[in-house]
This record gives sequence, structure tokens and C-alpha cells, in this order.
Amino acid sequence: MLTAVVVDNGEPLIDRSIKSLRDQTLKPRILLCGGPKTDFEKARTLADQVIGPLDGIGKARVQGILEAETDNIVTADSDSLYAPNYCELAEQDLKNLHAVRAGIILPHEWTDPLTLLETSLAWTQPYEFAFAFRKQSFLNTRIQEEDYSYYRTDIGVALQRRLLPILDPRMVVYTRFPTRGAQIASDYLPSMIGGSAPLLALAGIRLLTAL
Repeated sequence: MLTAVVVDNGEPLIDRSIKSLRDQTLKPRILLCGGPKTDFEKARTLADQVIGPLDGIGKARVQGILEAETDNIVTADSDSLYAPNYCELAEQDLKNLHAVRAGIILPHEWTDPLTLLETSLAWTQPYEFAFAFRKQSFLNTRIQEEDYSYYRTDIGVALQRRLLPILDPRMVVYTRFPTRGAQIASDYLPSMIGGSAPLLALAGIRLLTAL
């Protein structure tokens, strides 16, 4: 058995998210880490164990990982849905690997061009809801000791850097795109393109003169 550590702060999709974990071919133990907006009465009817409220998604996720009683961990978010064989594939991978990542991350629905853009780049991003790893490997690399004082700081970057998770193209997760990070980044996209235009033009001129 492995533990699915789910972070929630009042997501309306929590019922569907937990159901997707309950319907797995390999049943995980579900540990829900709640934030200030979580409905804890409802959470206790959905999960095997509930902790919180905890202030900050990184702190919540780390606390859940520390309290998990199984050797292997799947990290999840309450706005994400998991394919039925997700946990079984993760467990298979972790027999040989320290960490693995979902190889396919898709949106719940195709809402706008930004959703399409983020989906095309999803495999490059260290999304915390798409990792599975050995608990002891997590502890050995001291990811839990990172600074999570800012409420939005999460484990993804540290885990990606220290455990080098392997992409498994069989593992599929559906989530809410565009994410908040993508929405923030999109505000800077026009200025980034504008700022790079002179360099691109210069590169084009040099290419033409070289031919």
C-alpha cells in the first residue's frame, strides 16, 4: 500500500478528486492536509486521515508526508483527478526508482489558449500534484527542511532537483489549467516577446547575410 497525500483549501472538486483515488486499481491510504478554508467535517468523511488546518501548501504537504505510515507516497491536490491505474503504476515504478512523475498532465477542460500553452509545457514543470516517491528518499535528501514560510512555497522544485524523478508516460492526471502560476506568467508574456524582438531580428539578419 502507498499513501496519497492530498492538499486541500476548500476546493469544490474535492469529492471528485478523492473518488478518483478511491477508485484506483491499487487502493491508497488517503491522508488529507487541510488549509484554513477546508471544510474539515466534510474532509473527515472522505479521507482515512485528516490533519490541519495548516497555513501554507508546502507546510501542509510536508506535514502529510511526515505523518504518512507507508514506504511510498503519491502527492495529490484536491482539484486534480487521477487515472484509475495511477497508483498501481507509481508503486511499480518505485520498486526500482526513488521518484517518478506523471508523464501526461491534461486539463479538466480546454478553456482558452493559455490552457493549451500550459498543457504543451506541462511535462517540464515540477507540479506537486504529479509526483510519487519513496518516503525515505524524500527524508534522506532533507526536502522537508526547505523554507516553507511563504504560504505558496511547495516541494516541487526541491524534489525535482534532489530526487530527479523519471517521467512515466503511462501515468495520467487531469488538473485545472491554466494554473495560477501560468496566469501570472502570462501577464509578462507580451513584454518578454517585445523585449526579445530586437535580438530575434538581429539573429535573422545575421542568418540571411551568412547564406
